[in-house]
Amino acid sequence: MPTTIISDIEYIAPTSKLRVSTYGRGVWEISAQLCAAQQPAVSSVGPSIVCSGDSVELHASEGFAKYVWSNGSTTRTIRLGNIGESGTYTVNVEDGNGCTNVSAPITVTIKRSPVKPSIARRGGDTIRSSAIGGITLFQWYNNGVAVDGATSREFVPSANGVYTVVVTNSDGCTALSDAHTFVSGAVSVADDVATTFAVYPNPTDGDVRIQLPLAVGRIVEIVNVLGSVVYTTSATDEIDDMNISLSNVAPGTYYVRVRAGESVWMRSLVRR
Repeated sequence: MPTTIISDIEYIAPTSKLRVSTYGRGVWEISAQLCAAQQPAVSSVGPSIVCSGDSVELHASEGFAKYVWSNGSTTRTIRLGNIGESGTYTVNVEDGNGCTNVSAPITVTIKRSPVKPSIARRGGDTIRSSAIGGITLFQWYNNGVAVDGATSREFVPSANGVYTVVVTNSDGCTALSDAHTFVSGAVSVADDVATTFAVYPNPTDGDVRIQLPLAVGRIVEIVNVLGSVVYTTSATDEIDDMNISLSNVAPGTYYVRVRAGESVWMRSLVRR
């Protein structure tokens, strides 16, 4: 039809016609049979509730020309793995005749996982997990076998061996530590100097001074209560203390964590 002003447009259901009237250029009509594609089915490959680190894969049924998911993806299959991707998903489809339809919704839940815990020795007979951020359960293992009753942050081994710890948070998600070799009576130099570790001023308005434990290969981290590292730096072996600025860190409660090999030291810190 010509380019002109349209005065009215109407769908005539009995004849399946779309009719358009214009100013001075007549009335126009065209066949406009309404159509709908078959409704697509959406399924999850595996569970639709997972912990971060795992993923949920959603499949739409095949046989359509176009797919547009509610998150904007245009493939028949999408994979979701971030906490922020929890939610309800649908897919719009178009068949070869240009007919469309939308699927029923499916809900995906991706729960937060704990930060990978580390293990440090305290004194001559105790090992401790450094895990933080909503941990509700610790389970210690010796050479891959769960130790009955060993479900606290600190654990006193009754035998030499290779120990690991699995931590579980309030969402029911787990994380496994690296292995820690425990030999009764063998205390490292780094464990003996843990008392030299200090953080001040605390609370702080931005700048903080850290008196470091004497160890080789130290990594200094500021960790929030959810276990995310917000600041990290390394300390050369010859220095005993260091100043750091937290001017870009939001007020709140944090942990100063120093790692050196298998040894880990932590102090709480309040940023005002």
